[in-house]
Amino acid sequence: MKITKHHFFAPLLLCGALNAQAVEFQVATGIGTQYGFLGAQLNAIEGDTKYYVSAGILGAGLGFSTAFSDDKKVAVGAAVSRFFGIFGSHTDITGLTLNYRANGFASRGWDFGIGVGYYERTENSWSSGDRFESGAALTFNVGYAF
Repeated sequence: MKITKHHFFAPLLLCGALNAQAVEFQVATGIGTQYGFLGAQLNAIEGDTKYYVSAGILGAGLGFSTAFSDDKKVAVGAAVSRFFGIFGSHTDITGLTLNYRANGFASRGWDFGIGVGYYERTENSWSSGDRFESGAALTFNVGYAF
């Protein structure tokens, strides 16, 4: 994979934006791009913004979302994820997210989300060489925050 600027700067922006005195931590599990396909999130919540790092059985990711409704049930954000395939194949997804949590943004409960973005897939093959594919992506996720 070719390292691009957004892959390098995304973690720095996420870590640099946190105010260590006002952060709540939360753990969530789920399925989808925001959970490494099937995995967990470690969330750092500061005010109306949630920053997360995720790891799962097929991938990893990081992102953020900000509550924009008065009841703090709906949040918009951005995410970068990588899914690992067989023999070094992988898919990178970068996009925007929209999440809904019925109990509120920083509360325990179910989290439902969709996303739109851009994907790059590299498939390594012994017989036919490497293949590259890219295009638009539509993502879904369902999780539970503890």
